[in-house]
Amino acid sequence: MRTIITGQEEYLMERAAFEEAASSLASNIIIHRDTVDHDLLDRDDSVHIFFGFKEIPKLPFIENVIFVLDSKSAFVTKDGERSFHFPALKSYKNNNEVVAWIINEGKRFNIDLSNVASALFVNSGIRLRKLNSEIRKISELIKPGTTASISDIKDLISLSAELTPSGIVDAINDGNTAIALRIYEKLNANEDETGWIQAFLLNHVLQISKIRIFQSNGIDEQTISSKLAVHPYVLKSQIMPVVPRYTKESLRDGLENLIKIGHHHRTGQPGTEYLLQSEIIRLSEGVKNVSKRSIV
Repeated sequence: MRTIITGQEEYLMERAAFEEAASSLASNIIIHRDTVDHDLLDRDDSVHIFFGFKEIPKLPFIENVIFVLDSKSAFVTKDGERSFHFPALKSYKNNNEVVAWIINEGKRFNIDLSNVASALFVNSGIRLRKLNSEIRKISELIKPGTTASISDIKDLISLSAELTPSGIVDAINDGNTAIALRIYEKLNANEDETGWIQAFLLNHVLQISKIRIFQSNGIDEQTISSKLAVHPYVLKSQIMPVVPRYTKESLRDGLENLIKIGHHHRTGQPGTEYLLQSEIIRLSEGVKNVSKRSIV
């Protein structure tokens, strides 16, 4: 299947691309940004996504391919092609397409946002990625199928800005994805703190990974605290209790993902914010799942 995604709403285009890739049932998703990596084109059972292109590049036949093009015009499809177009949403006084989008986005989460859509728009503006994150948090605060009220989201939209990435780590350690994302969004509200957050999370995952290795080698806590340059009391009371909440697989993937995210950010590649949010969700949900299994 050949899919062409056009428009100016980067978040919606990116999301549609990954949703299309997931629906293809291919085993691998290969991303090409700005240039075509020809060495990867012959991989079987893969779907290729091309970001950052103004027009469709010339390629050999590929069974599953998705092109994400920055274009104001919709693409005219041929037989065997699918297309999606996401023009920039308008926020006119009497025709606010962003508010309408918020309400429709709520339906994706099985909640009614008609009473709070305007408040969310005032709080977050036209940043759809941020709005989607806020809607995700609301969906965790209220029951499915219910209507959100201003009182339901009051704490969400007035969260204190006196925050650091340590709050994200604490929320992840508790498996509280909604709080982790709320803090993430507030940290990025006024300026891009992606690098700070990524470095903080990488240090956390690296620290837990080292403790896991030390434990497997029979090293005692006193020696571990010395090797990590962490006060023994802090290690015992704050760090050691959370170590069992992370599986070896989650830590391994976390290190790999966060290193890649750091590279994406340093080289100015698009989609870094989406990748970091996804990693926060993955880590937090992993902790939550481990906690559920331990309870059972």
